[in-house]
Amino acid sequence: MRKEIQGFLIILGLLAAGQVWSADQGEGPVVRVDYFGWEEFDADGSRLLHELGPRIGVGVEGDDFLRALPGFVYRFSGLGYVGSVDYSGQTQEKDPATGKGFPISLTTDYLGLNMEAMGGQRYGYMMESYQMDLLFGASMDLWIRNLRDTHTAAGKSVAGYRETYLVWTAKAAMGLSHQIGRGSGYLLAGVKYPFYASEWPTFADIELHPKGRLSTFLRWTVTDLLPFQRTGIGVSLFYDSFRFAASDAESVGGKFWLQPKSSMDVVGIEIAIQ
Repeated sequence: MRKEIQGFLIILGLLAAGQVWSADQGEGPVVRVDYFGWEEFDADGSRLLHELGPRIGVGVEGDDFLRALPGFVYRFSGLGYVGSVDYSGQTQEKDPATGKGFPISLTTDYLGLNMEAMGGQRYGYMMESYQMDLLFGASMDLWIRNLRDTHTAAGKSVAGYRETYLVWTAKAAMGLSHQIGRGSGYLLAGVKYPFYASEWPTFADIELHPKGRLSTFLRWTVTDLLPFQRTGIGVSLFYDSFRFAASDAESVGGKFWLQPKSSMDVVGIEIAIQ
């Protein structure tokens, strides 16, 4: 638990620093609404569980993707989010008749923080109205996944538990700045690799390390396109993901635990005042 607190303090400090810096740079706050999905899979490829539901977030972000000349370009963001999603899966206790867990449904609560910074080079105009960027960067994600108490169809109580994740990710992307009538657009598409991941579940005194796999992300932002955007409001549609292979098994009290193969997919919209 001390590691969880330290991680939260680090990210909260970076969020505060980003807020101060962004104020000097003329950047501003952002509001996000997304639809979140999480899945876990057994070694044979069968799905163990899936979660689906909305989350909301607030934070600060900034970039200079609307610059007119070639040169250095950047993007940074810091965001906190919460949400409660529907869980459909099974218990860890196996049914002797099927060899699988007992089916259960419950609600999972999420509380998380994300920090991201990217920088790179703009290479000038192509076909008069397009500019190409090449960017590299990193992100840090910290979230708490709280599975509430529930019961099986037979009425047997199933105790909930909590998992805390800390993930560091390397990112690379191509950006395309373009004009849309009287407005401006920016398309960012890239890949990312979670090179470090730790998970602390409360059902055992262990630290698991899911193995990161190549993931993708996509974002399209429009500014000054719609009438209400004349005040400098940017609207972004985005897709984000994580892919993890199963962690190595860890032994506690003669029992082995591991984090199964898992995946996350998120789609959403952001509104930023710049």
